[in-house]
Amino acid sequence: YPVKNLRFNQSLPALLRDIDALSQVERHDDCVMPGARVTALHFSSVTDSI
Repeated sequence: YPVKNLRFNQSLPALLRDIDALSQVERHDDCVMPGARVTALHFSSVTDSI
């Protein structure tokens, strides 16, 4: 399946409220953060990737 661009319009407080699980903290380039599973993330549109 081809890669798609997924757009969501959700406020940051709502996104943080709906975090269900966090992974261990990892380094990604200049950022150090955990992965997050969000239970109620709703995508508003999908387009083909360039």
